[in-house]
Amino acid sequence: MCRLYAKFSRNPANPESDLVQAPFSLLKQGNASPKNPQTDGWGMAALDGERWRTVKSKGACFREKGKFKKAAESISSRVTLAHIRRASNPRGLPRSRIIGLANCQPFTHKNLAFVHNGSLNIPDEVARNLGPYRKLIKGKNDSEVLFALFVKHQRDGVRSLRDQTPSKKG
Repeated sequence: MCRLYAKFSRNPANPESDLVQAPFSLLKQGNASPKNPQTDGWGMAALDGERWRTVKSKGACFREKGKFKKAAESISSRVTLAHIRRASNPRGLPRSRIIGLANCQPFTHKNLAFVHNGSLNIPDEVARNLGPYRKLIKGKNDSEVLFALFVKHQRDGVRSLRDQTPSKKG
C-alpha cells in the first residue's frame, strides 16, 4: 500500500516537518511495517505559480533519508503533494518494468497533479479508451492510467461546459 500526503495553505509553507520529522511522517511510514515497506519510489510536487515542480526517486525514502529531507526542505508552496510507493502490478509485469522514475508519483500535467493509493485492475482496457490522452502515459503504473483518465474527463468536461454556456450577445 502506498502512502500519500497533501498540504494546502493560504500562504507558501514548507512541509519538511510533516514529511520528515513528525511522528507519522511519510519518511517514518516508509518502513513502519517491515513486512510491507514502501520500497518502490517516492516523489514530491509543489505548485510554483501555475506550474508543478517535482522531485522523484525510484528508491525507498527510508534508504535515501538525506535526499528525501533535502527535497522536502526545498519546498515553499501553497500546495504540496507527496507519495511513497509500494508498487501494485495488476498486469503481472516483471518487477523491473514497474519500478523507475516514470512510474513514481506524483504525476503532473499542466495545472493538475495526482497521487493515488490503490490499483486499477483494468489499466489496458482503460488506456485503450483514452484517445489522445493516452500520450500522457509514460510508464507502466496503473495509477498513471487513472490520472490520464482523470485529465481526459476534466479537460473534456470543461469543454462540454463551455459548449453548454449560452453566449452573451450585447
